[in-house]
Amino acid sequence: MTFFRAENLAINFGGIRAVDDVSFTVEKGEVFTIIGPNGAGKTTIFNLVSRIYDPTAGRLIFEDHDITITPPHRIAEIGIARTFQNNRAVRARHPTAEPTAGPPCEPEVELLQRAAVSAVGSAHGNRAP
Repeated sequence: MTFFRAENLAINFGGIRAVDDVSFTVEKGEVFTIIGPNGAGKTTIFNLVSRIYDPTAGRLIFEDHDITITPPHRIAEIGIARTFQNNRAVRARHPTAEPTAGPPCEPEVELLQRAAVSAVGSAHGNRAP
């Protein structure tokens, strides 16, 4: 029995085919990676597997059960989940100190927040300070 199998996965976003005919198997205990350049569809594949996206074509098989149309909350319940690569969730401190969670304090975050406020204000005819 194959632990996990993706068969001929495909997804379209409008007229763009983001993933086209991707198939792979993962055996229990196996370390499996998906590599490729930016824009190759790696994140889209993870979103298909975790059922955040519905495939345009193909099937997802987990322990011999077709999970292609299983809702995302059920996928999480059976143990399939994705993580996000976000290194800013933990503040940098001395290597022996306990990590603490909290919002990032970098200047670019403030800049992004101002840009968001500006965009929202512009959409409503207001100007950001």
